Amino acid sequence: MRRGMVLGTALALLLTGCAQAPAEETPVRSLSPVYTDWSGLTPYQPPRDQYTRRYETYTDTLIPAGDYGPLIPFAGAVCTRTEGLRWTEDYQLYGLVTLEGEVVTDPVFSNAFPIVSYRGRRETTGALLLNRTFTGPDGQPEARAAVCAGDGSWCTGFLYTYNWEYLSCGDLSRGIPLQKGETQFVFVDPKTGEELRVVDTAPARAVGVYPDELFWRLAPGEDFAGFSTWGEDGLERYFVYDLNEGTVTPAAGDTEYAGIFSEGLCAARNSGGLWGYLDGQGRWAIDPEYDEACDFQNGGAVVRKGERWMVLNRDGSARLTLPEGCALEWNNDTAWAFFDRDAEGGGNAVLLDENYQVIPIPEGAEPSCLSYTGGGGIFWREGEEWVVLSGGERRTSSCPGTPADAWGNYVLQDDGHGTWYLVDLDTGAVRTFEGVSYMMFQLDTVTGEPYLWLSREENGGWELRDLEGNLLARQDYDSTGSVEMAGGLVARWEKDRFTLTTPGGETVFSWSVASPED
Repeated sequence: MRRGMVLGTALALLLTGCAQAPAEETPVRSLSPVYTDWSGLTPYQPPRDQYTRRYETYTDTLIPAGDYGPLIPFAGAVCTRTEGLRWTEDYQLYGLVTLEGEVVTDPVFSNAFPIVSYRGRRETTGALLLNRTFTGPDGQPEARAAVCAGDGSWCTGFLYTYNWEYLSCGDLSRGIPLQKGETQFVFVDPKTGEELRVVDTAPARAVGVYPDELFWRLAPGEDFAGFSTWGEDGLERYFVYDLNEGTVTPAAGDTEYAGIFSEGLCAARNSGGLWGYLDGQGRWAIDPEYDEACDFQNGGAVVRKGERWMVLNRDGSARLTLPEGCALEWNNDTAWAFFDRDAEGGGNAVLLDENYQVIPIPEGAEPSCLSYTGGGGIFWREGEEWVVLSGGERRTSSCPGTPADAWGNYVLQDDGHGTWYLVDLDTGAVRTFEGVSYMMFQLDTVTGEPYLWLSREENGGWELRDLEGNLLARQDYDSTGSVEMAGGLVARWEKDRFTLTTPGGETVFSWSVASPED
């Protein structure tokens, strides 16, 4: 690639020197070789580092201060980790920089990223998770985590470990769950860093139970957690842990699998393959008699018994029973859709909102699910219009193309032939984008504000645009790096360099990524 860049730069310089050259030239075939003297051209110059420092010397920690403003994690080095003599792994080290290009922390973190919540819609918590590798008491590397404010005004110590699968989903506004040492886990307030609740797992270990999968079955805001361990007979056993009392209770003896607690109950399967719900004492609160069972949300749970789907209340009574023959097709945080696929012509749909109330739709309509960028949504056709239900509000669009993604009152529609439309469902305003193979909403990692990411058909490149259609960044060919918006700036993550630029192209920050050999 570097040779191509050199050649492209040289040709551009050569052509700019021909002031009288026409805008377009007809190619002429040369019958004899032509030699060009390249010696007078300026050789390729790699981008220069561009930054300032908050502190004069190398800084390997985040020093809390109240005037940083939003901090952006940046890739600044590559480190090689060796596991014994068998294999090695390269991983990046990250630092923290302000929106003005001022380095606050040098690249010392093995990971640094904003902590977001995905309950209903992707939302920023205002906190960052930092990881560092330390030497443990046994002389071996040991990964630890800290939580800091997004503006660097506070930072906890590196006291924790975490499970990425759990941390990346759920409602984290009531606390970020992190393991602390071998016998505790805590909920850290994402606004202050305070430990809101400390849970001691020692009582579980005291009875010979090792809750190694505790985090996988722990939901924020719940008072109970389910976990499993292996018995002497080689079979898996399930337990319930009371976060407030610290007590451990075996689940019902015939429990073969248990999920997470949601609204105080846990969907579980017995040895006969039927599903019910456990309470905080490990007892069957709702007997296992269902072939499928979903978690409780908004006071109800969707289950299937034989060929019939229904919605249960917390006491096990049926709130709603769907017509026989309806099958669950999909659900999100805004709706559930059931289709009667046995009827001729595709059948009818029964659509329920998040509170399990029936949403009236025309007979024969076939709703589909929108992406989750803005919290999810559904759409269906009514005559010449599309009806879009997003955020609990029903809006319509007469624009051509099929809805593909939604954010608030905006929806993206694809005509299937390279033309996409950004529709404001409140005002009816439409912006057209041609020659596009794919388009979607993305969110600024600092502000949480949406912008557009689109891929061009003609060159495989991509563009970032705001919701007014203004160009923020462009890449005219596939790249090994990535790009995103951070605090209104364009953050480019490339193999050998990280940069922050304004949408107009002015460089605010540039840092060359040091290789392991450096």
